[in-house]
Amino acid sequence: MVGTVFFRRLRRTELHDMSTRLGKYHLIKQIAEGGMAEVFLAKQVGPAGFEQEVVVKRILPDRAKDPRFVEMFLAEANVVAAISHPNIVHIIELGEHDGTYFIAMEAIRGVSVSQLIKRLKTLNLRVPEPFAARIVAEACAGLGYAHNYFVGPDKR
Repeated sequence: MVGTVFFRRLRRTELHDMSTRLGKYHLIKQIAEGGMAEVFLAKQVGPAGFEQEVVVKRILPDRAKDPRFVEMFLAEANVVAAISHPNIVHIIELGEHDGTYFIAMEAIRGVSVSQLIKRLKTLNLRVPEPFAARIVAEACAGLGYAHNYFVGPDKR
């Protein structure tokens, strides 16, 4: 996810259950926190039993008072919303609730690279080189697309 690269992943013991609503989203648990925002696993609930799991990134309360951080947060949302690539998470909504901005994004299920590496270490194994190369190549494809979209040859 663009903008969440510098988030510290919370240890399982640090995850805490939530019962907070943020707009139409029910925050289930905090999954990461960074210098500007915190990230939650959340659920959007709608009519006729509709439910969709999402990820919500909310600007930190102390940062929400600083216009510079609000501007960066909103710019990030606009940047990600402007691009579409299979390796870049899609934004569902940029919202505001009680004076706090948030970004709702698609939830991507799966094992993180750090989880994979930790599990392999417990088995005294390493990530096979072709698999590691594919992970890096896919990440670079998303980053390259985003970079070229904004500073590509026709925009230099």
